[in-house]
Amino acid sequence: MRRVVVIGLGIFGFNLVKDLYEKGLEVVAIDKSKDIVQKIKDFSTKAILADGTDKDVMESIGIQEDDVVIISFGEDLAASTLITLHLKEMKVKQIIVKAPNEDHKHVLEKVGQRK
Repeated sequence: MRRVVVIGLGIFGFNLVKDLYEKGLEVVAIDKSKDIVQKIKDFSTKAILADGTDKDVMESIGIQEDDVVIISFGEDLAASTLITLHLKEMKVKQIIVKAPNEDHKHVLEKVGQRK
């Protein structure tokens, strides 16, 4: 079974993790807030306290090519773009990113294009 990795546990990300986990999926939840990670641990397969923008940390978590990774915070263009870039370099095939506007969407699409 493929894993779903959710990076960013704001209201959207938190509820997404809970919903996917309740549907029986293997869900890894990642956030840099200790309080949020504590709250989600009973509603996920694994809850990890980490900074999603740190490529070394993402590699150490063991994110694989066939995982589905969802970047669920859209307000920080720099962070979501950097995470997307790192995941592409790690050969993750399915990356879903929450984009708050068309410009952000366009930037993320450019980062995600394969050459």
